Amino acid sequence: MGIGASDYRRMLQALLPVGPAWPRDEGAVLTDLLAAWAEEFARLNARADDLLNEADPSTASELLPEWELDYGLGGEGAAADRQAAIEGAMNARGGVSPQYFMDLAAAAGVGIALSFYRPFQVGRSTVGETLSNGTWLFTWNVIGPASTSTELQAELEALFLKLKPSHTAVTFDWSA
Repeated sequence: MGIGASDYRRMLQALLPVGPAWPRDEGAVLTDLLAAWAEEFARLNARADDLLNEADPSTASELLPEWELDYGLGGEGAAADRQAAIEGAMNARGGVSPQYFMDLAAAAGVGIALSFYRPFQVGRSTVGETLSNGTWLFTWNVIGPASTSTELQAELEALFLKLKPSHTAVTFDWSA
C-alpha cells in the first residue's frame, strides 16, 4: 500500500545493469520508458488495494451488487444502507421460531403478527380459530400493516420465503 510510480521507477532502475548503456538520468529514453511502466504498476497496486477493501462488505462499493447477490438482497438505497443489510445478512444466525420472523420484520421497522393453521380437534378447537382441513397444516400467515410500502412488502416477502422452514408454506396479508 502506498507505493507510487516514483517508487516503482526507482525499483525498476535498481534492477538494471550498471554502465553507460543503461542511463538513469531524467529525460533519458530508458528512464521515460521505465516511468511509463512504473505508472502502470502503481495503478495496478492501487487497484489491488481497492480489491482488499472490496473483500469486506462494510467498505465495499464496486462489489456491492455481488455481495447482495450472494445474500439474496436487493440493490436499492444508499451505499451505507446496502452495506448494513449485507452485514446483517452475514451475521444472521437464522431461526424457525415465530419470534425470529417477527424480529426480522421489526428490524425493518414493520410490526407483524403471525397466525398458524392447525387441524380441528374436538373439545379443543373454538369458533374463530384458524383451522386446517389437512391441506393447510404446514401453512402460516404473515399479517402486516397496510401502511407498509410495496417495496418493503416485497423485500420482507422475499426474505421470509427464503428463510422459512422448507416444509412450510407462507402467505401474506398486508391489510391490517
